[in-house]
Amino acid sequence: MGVLLAVIIVVMTVNYVRNPDLIPPPAGLERGSTSSSFPGDAMRSNPELEPDRKVMEVDCSKPVDLSAGNLRCK
Repeated sequence: MGVLLAVIIVVMTVNYVRNPDLIPPPAGLERGSTSSSFPGDAMRSNPELEPDRKVMEVDCSKPVDLSAGNLRCK
């Protein structure tokens, strides 16, 4: 039974790799779609940052100390 299931998964994977358009994408995730992946995200915006909030700029191409607080990559 396990071998049969493995063969079915392999065949389905090969078919998908050859022609991914056979399986339609979930609603809202079509190619070229600019819609959000979550229904409420289009109406939601990022909150304004507090003006006195301390933000540390770091070089993110190197290891970053995540305990340093609010970080912004430069």
